[in-house]
Amino acid sequence: MDISEQHRKELEKLASETRWNVNHRYIKSDLEELTKVEVAGDGRALLCLSEAAWRCPHGEPFGRAMLCTCPLRNYIAKHFGR
Repeated sequence: MDISEQHRKELEKLASETRWNVNHRYIKSDLEELTKVEVAGDGRALLCLSEAAWRCPHGEPFGRAMLCTCPLRNYIAKHFGR
């Protein structure tokens, strides 16, 4: 995926401020290695579909699902629809 320089800078900034080293893999792979999410609540929430969600510091239990509160992952979903 082609990422503009402006988006790349914002992603790098968010990655440097976000705990969890997997975030850098998202950027290095040009967003090809993303954790799968489902957009919920009219686009205001992400449900993480990764098996690792229960170990992620950015996962919040929500029934049988995990809400994704990762700033980087939320930025990607909002700006790239992924």
